[in-house]
Amino acid sequence: MEVGLRLGMKEKSDRPIEVIKNIPWEKLSNLLGLKINKQDKEEDDDLHVVTEIEIPSVSSLRKHAQINFSYTNGGVTDIKFDENKATLYLPIITLDDYSEVMLRNLLAYEVATSSSTAELAQYVDLMSGIVDTEADVKLLRDKGVIKGNMNDKDIANIFNGMNKSNLNMSSNKTIEHLNECYNNRPMIKTWRFVKKDLLCSKKVATVVLAIFASLLMILYSFCEVYGCSRLFGRQ
Repeated sequence: MEVGLRLGMKEKSDRPIEVIKNIPWEKLSNLLGLKINKQDKEEDDDLHVVTEIEIPSVSSLRKHAQINFSYTNGGVTDIKFDENKATLYLPIITLDDYSEVMLRNLLAYEVATSSSTAELAQYVDLMSGIVDTEADVKLLRDKGVIKGNMNDKDIANIFNGMNKSNLNMSSNKTIEHLNECYNNRPMIKTWRFVKKDLLCSKKVATVVLAIFASLLMILYSFCEVYGCSRLFGRQ
């Protein structure tokens, strides 16, 4: 009888350990964001990241801020944003089959020249920032800013493949005025406020759901060992 009692006590003392062992710790850690998938991290590190300046695309500037685009007969030094007319003036660029090679060579030469003012690099940074899709290229082509026989998709790929230069673009007044004009639009202000509020709500909901799911997993492990019928007073 004493031996049986001791065995029964040992069996009961082992049950909490069984509960802990049955909890799916790996799933819990992933659910709560406490574990990083090493393979996914390595894949992300292998991806080539192209950095661009912070500025809306041509389509966004036109649609949400009613900013127009026009060409200027001058060069890259004549780029300007007229706030009164809400118009960005850009030099005409003609793009053909070998334009990308020439453009990259000119950029490399400009960087290698110590006396250079890096005006071409600033222009390419601006174009890379505002050109994201074929629709952006088409809009600039319709305005006479882009010419040549290269198709819109290839042109978009060229500018999307250009890395931001190492220049301090915060001193570029044209970009500053464009961003200021865009950000001050009532529609943009409203959208950013709503987006921020929804993002905060989403994060809170995600945390609550993660905690609830974790508690369900722990309860399931407990029931596997002790039995839920006994827990809730059912036979």
